[in-house]
Amino acid sequence: MRVLFIQQGLGYGGASQSLIQMQKCLKDDVEMFTILKKNRRLNQKLRHLLIHSKEIVEMDIPGVYHYSEGKSSQEDLDYAMEYDAQELIDFILDKQIDIVHVNASVFSNLYEDIKSKTNAKIVTHIREVIPQSDDTITRFMVKEIRQFSDWIIPIAQEEMYYFSDLPQCQMVINPVDTSVFCLGKAMTEQGVIRLGMVANFNPLKGHLLFLEVASILNQMNAGAQILQFEMLGLPKPGFLHYKAWLPLKRFAYYREVMSKYKSLQLQNVRLLPFRTEVQSVIQHWHIGLRLEKSMMPWGRDVLELMSSGVAVVAVGNSEVVIQNGTSGILVDSLDAQSIAAKIQELIVDAEKRKSIATIARQWVEENASVPVYREQILSIYKKVLTT
Repeated sequence: MRVLFIQQGLGYGGASQSLIQMQKCLKDDVEMFTILKKNRRLNQKLRHLLIHSKEIVEMDIPGVYHYSEGKSSQEDLDYAMEYDAQELIDFILDKQIDIVHVNASVFSNLYEDIKSKTNAKIVTHIREVIPQSDDTITRFMVKEIRQFSDWIIPIAQEEMYYFSDLPQCQMVINPVDTSVFCLGKAMTEQGVIRLGMVANFNPLKGHLLFLEVASILNQMNAGAQILQFEMLGLPKPGFLHYKAWLPLKRFAYYREVMSKYKSLQLQNVRLLPFRTEVQSVIQHWHIGLRLEKSMMPWGRDVLELMSSGVAVVAVGNSEVVIQNGTSGILVDSLDAQSIAAKIQELIVDAEKRKSIATIARQWVEENASVPVYREQILSIYKKVLTT
């Protein structure tokens, strides 16, 4: 079985990490190839992680939607539609690819060419959230994915929105290597409650809300419980010297976050730079937060926190990963006071924190571990090739 993965470019987010885990767990069953959208700085830095891919090629493939930047435009769609996919088609034919596994929903502009010019099956991973709106871009993405995909894999219920009526649609939760994320907080100081958030640095991730919540919790616990907050994922030192290649919007957001941090005088909040390995930090937390503006309470950060025995509080109401009150806490609001109130319940109740953390770890092992993921993906491939 020969599978070609098309990836939006390597980075530190869930799509890239899931691709790495996917190739790792399929290495004995599938002959793999990878095409990366050009992103030289990170591709070159991280491509060594795709050690099980027989060949890795960069192509300048445009996407029709940019979730990480929180934007979509008619110009993006027009540019993507003008793309000549012949280089991709030649690669598929030359390598005799059986399945093209598109690891994001933003490359729907490629589907018709792949279907009309090759015999390869198409498996689509719905990772980049499709805007749930009735606009030209959304309609195009949905139409192409529905029409040409032999199988569709949303990573959560919300991403099944446009596809749940199709028999070839199956939700598969992103994998996490539970052997890497161990239980225990050996270095935590006695009497200190550690709270944290892991998030890529863009305005959708809720850094400003995290700071507001920290300020409220400090007031609630003044003179009582000692709190320590950590916000992991900020730009590394030296970031400002390289602002020329960063989106202006991202740079402005950085200044906004730093301004709020200073104005709230949050001396017990540590701002930690971006890193690929998070286990050494999050294993010392008692409570982890997921405050994304999309209010989707799932993602690689949630699964890694749950694997590490951290009680998670997330905004949203979907229970696809977190079962509210059992394996985590859900808050159906972006209001800082409401979020802080739920977190405070865990701060003062150590037994509840421990119970949630234990159940969460068990849930990940049973539903999102690498062995479980391998069986799910292989089963889909076999169905696609025999249908």
